[in-house]
Amino acid sequence: MNRSSLFPLALLAAASLAPLRAQIVPPNAMGVSMGHLHSYAKDPEAEKNFWVAIGGVQVGSGRMAVVKFPGILVLINQGDTSGGSAGSVINHVGFLAKDAKACMAKWKDAGIAPATPFDATHGVFLLSPAGIRVEFNEDPSIKDAIVFHHVQWAAEDPAAMQAWYAKTFGAIPGKRKNYTAADVPGANLTFDKATEPVVGTKGRGLDHIGFEIQDLAGFCKQLETAGQKFDAPCNPRPGAPMSITYITDPFGTYIELTQGLTRY
Repeated sequence: MNRSSLFPLALLAAASLAPLRAQIVPPNAMGVSMGHLHSYAKDPEAEKNFWVAIGGVQVGSGRMAVVKFPGILVLINQGDTSGGSAGSVINHVGFLAKDAKACMAKWKDAGIAPATPFDATHGVFLLSPAGIRVEFNEDPSIKDAIVFHHVQWAAEDPAAMQAWYAKTFGAIPGKRKNYTAADVPGANLTFDKATEPVVGTKGRGLDHIGFEIQDLAGFCKQLETAGQKFDAPCNPRPGAPMSITYITDPFGTYIELTQGLTRY
C-alpha cells in the first residue's frame, strides 16, 4: 500500500473512534503532550493482538487498528517494512508495570515470550510481530496496571537531540538514569549514544511517533518561522475532529503532529 494514501485515511479512521478515551495528559506551556505510536505491520491483526495481550485495550474499528494505554495510543496499519525498531534511530519504547510477575504470567498465557530475562534493574524486553522492541520496568507506585513511560533513541549526538526536542516541543532537559533525556507531558524522551549506524524511522515497524498539539495552527506557524520543513501540508481544520501534519527531526525521526486525540 502507498503510505502517502494513508494520510487522509488516518484522519477518517481516527475520527471514527467516538468511544475512545486516550487519557492523554494535559499539555506543557508550548501546548505539547505525548500522543501516539504508529506501527506498520505485514500482519496488522497479529500486531494488534500483541499490544492487546500486553495490556492495551482495542478501541474503534475500520482500516486502522487502535489500541489504547494510559498515556498513549498505538495505531496500526498494514504495510511492508524494512525492519523493526532496532537499527533505526528509535531503538525501543518503554512502559511501566505495577506488578511485573502478574504481567509476565499474562504474557505467558497469551503465548508471548520475553526477548530478554526479567531483571529488577533492567526490566524485560518484548518484541512485537512488527519488530518493535518494548521495554517494561516495574513500578508498584503507579495507579494503573501498565502505563506508557518513554521513547528511547539511539543518537549520534544525544546532547544535540535533547536540545532540539527542548526547543521544538518544550521538553524539559534532564537525566533518566545515566542517559541524556528530556520530558514532555506523558513521556520521557531518552537519548542514548548509538553504538552503530542507524537509519530513520520511516518505513520501519515503528514508522513514527506522534505528539498531540493543543493549537496546531499556531504551532505550525512557530515551526515555519523557525525554518522547519513539513513532510505534509499543515492542515488545521476548525471544527473537524482531527487535524494532522508530519515533520522529520534532524536525526531521522518521522513525527506526526495531531490536534484532536484528546477528544477520544
